[in-house]
Formats: sequence, structure tokens, C-alpha cells
Amino acid sequence: MIKVEVLAKDGGTKVVNLTRTKAVHERCLNCSAWNAYAVSQCTFTDCPLYPFRTGKGVRGRSAERNKAIVRYCQWCSNSRTPKDCTARLCPLYVYRTGRIDNNVVLERVKSPREFRFSKNMND
Repeated sequence: MIKVEVLAKDGGTKVVNLTRTKAVHERCLNCSAWNAYAVSQCTFTDCPLYPFRTGKGVRGRSAERNKAIVRYCQWCSNSRTPKDCTARLCPLYVYRTGRIDNNVVLERVKSPREFRFSKNMND
């Protein structure tokens, strides 16, 4: 999990902890004017993010989700290489190239699961 700055509902910015799953859901909320019901009822079935829009993580689909993020960023930036994207407050920005852009990450945050695992390793 990483901590990044993204666009907030009020038009300002906020700092959030993101995974790829949460980043997709945050982007879909932004697209639907921050209406969670609209995200669940989305009709843009041709959007690469559509299968992942609700933010529910499905194990074993991380590579597919990663490719969907890159395809969406290619469409949004109108470029085959979204690395030149200037939308730094987009929740997908940090993942736009298929790898985490460490220049944007404010902090790396251990998930509770990772914390428990590393704590048990020291016992």
C-alpha cells in the first residue's frame, strides 16, 4: 500500500492509502461524480476499468487489473506510453506505466496483513 495525493470530492486534494484495487475504485468514483451507486450501476462496459470498478479485490486478477490500468491511462492520455501523463492527482497516476512511480509516492504503508506477517517473523 502506498500513500499518495489525489483529487478530493470538494475539488481540493487529499492524501490516501492506495492499492491498485483502491486506485481503480477511487478513479471510478471520480468519474461518477463521487456517487458509489452510480459506480455499481456503470454502463460504460467498454471501459478497461469496468470489471474492477467496485473496488472488490479478486485474488489472482492483479496482472489483469494492472493491464486494465495501463490501457485506461493510454486511452485517457491519448498515447501509447502514458508515462508523459500530467494528471498527477489522478489515483491511477502512480500506476500508469504498470509499475509504481516512486516519484509520486509520499510514503509506503504496510497493510495490516504485511504487518502481522513481519511481526510473526521476529518471534
